[in-house]
Order: sequence, then C-alpha cells, then structure tokens
Amino acid sequence: MATSYDEISDVCDYNKGLVGRVCKAVHGEWKQFFEGADRKNVLKNALLNNPEAYKEAISYFRSLSAVPYDFLEDKKKLYFKARLEELVANVLEEQGSTKKLSPEDVLQSTRNACLLFKECIENHRSYKLMYYEKGKVAKSEEYAQELLFVISEAYLKAKEVDIDISPEADTGVGKLDFKFSQGSNSRVIIETKLSNNKDLLHGYVTQLPDYMNSQHGTYGIYVVVIVNSNKNKVGQLKKLREFESKRDKNDSSQYEIIFVDARERPTASKK
Repeated sequence: MATSYDEISDVCDYNKGLVGRVCKAVHGEWKQFFEGADRKNVLKNALLNNPEAYKEAISYFRSLSAVPYDFLEDKKKLYFKARLEELVANVLEEQGSTKKLSPEDVLQSTRNACLLFKECIENHRSYKLMYYEKGKVAKSEEYAQELLFVISEAYLKAKEVDIDISPEADTGVGKLDFKFSQGSNSRVIIETKLSNNKDLLHGYVTQLPDYMNSQHGTYGIYVVVIVNSNKNKVGQLKKLREFESKRDKNDSSQYEIIFVDARERPTASKK
C-alpha cells in the first residue's frame, strides 16, 4: 500500500513482480484466471499441474472452519425468499385465473395487487417476514417493497394481466418505489412507507404528487405498513387516516392510501 506519492512506483513494481512470480509458478497468464468462460478450468489445471500449489491450496481449505448460516438474522434473505415463494404459491391457489384485463382496468388491477399484499400480511401471518426473529425488530422498507413486488408480479401473472411493473424508476425528482403501467395512458404510481419512517407524512403530501407529475401518473397509491416500533409516527398516522377518510371515492384523479397492519399478533391458542 502506498502511503505517499513517492511510494507509488515501488508499489507498482512490487505488484508487477508478484504477478510475474504467480504466473511463472502456475505456467499461465494472469488474465486467464479472471477473463473468459474457461477460467475455472484454467485455475483447476494450474493447481493440479503444480504439486506445491496444490498442496498449499488443500492445506488452506483444510484449515477453514465451517460457519453455520444464521437463518434468524437471515442477512442474505435466504429464509425470507423461501418463505415468500411458499406464501405466494399458497395464496395464488385460491385466486384462480381470468382473462386479460383491458387498459381501463389497470387501476383496479393494481389496487387488487396491493390489497393482496395487505391480505397476505394481515391474514396469512406473513407479517412475520417484516421482523428479525431476534428481538422482534422491524426490518427496513426494502423488505416490504420486495414482498409487495413479488406478490404483485405473481398476482398479475396468475390473472394473465398485461401490466408492466417498474421498481425504483428514476423520476428526475427521486426514485419512486413502483410504477404499474400499460402504455402511456395508464400509469399507477406506488410509494411505500413504514409507520416508523420520519418522512411518513411527507411521502404522501409531497413525494407521491411529485412522482406522479414527473411520470404523468393517472393515479397514486400510498401503501403504509404499520409495524411494531417505538419510533412509530402516531401523529402522522392519524393525519393520514384523516386524509383517507375525507377522500372523494369517486374522484379517480386523487391519491389513495392503503394501510397494512403488520404488527405482531398472538396466535389463536394464546388469545
């Protein structure tokens, strides 16, 4: 590592010499190990044809100790995705299939996808996917968005609906969560927020309208996922409920709020 400008040439010389010694030892070229579809075989042959390198490699791997994967923490979302696939498969069995919808039905179809997300969270115990098992700490909004995306895609596919879902589309004023669209005449903008987000009210009052204006959206749906958290914005939640209660249900140009209760609830045996 060069710690000053004067040491750069020394570092370059060292790296070049190291590459040369490695290539000489394995009788190959450096780029062969990093480029091309056959690089795995090149590395394998280099080890097998060099007893010293082979011995060192085997010794290294034998010195490693296995570390079990923490499915409770689930940092790579392996358990999350497995549960998600199982959930979607079970729920869609109840949905059945129907004919393709017309472009005029895009709004209702998008709303139905969001309501299916709500149903899975509230009635199929998938609210558990929103928490780390240790301490019941709520996960980030990314998990809610991924769950909504997968359920929506599966729903639209099962219903044979020709609607495109664009996640994290760049609007020029920020990245919206989702855009459900069919052509240029039907564009539904969806913004998702957890109840502990400090920008909960701002997302509905400012973000969603800005995204709709920039994307020429015909309708906006604000999905609020209520989680167990001591950081919940109770005042903002109350204000949003007031907005929704005053909304004119017949005005298709207005925005809609869908509240999803993802708070932990006791099982039937513990009630």
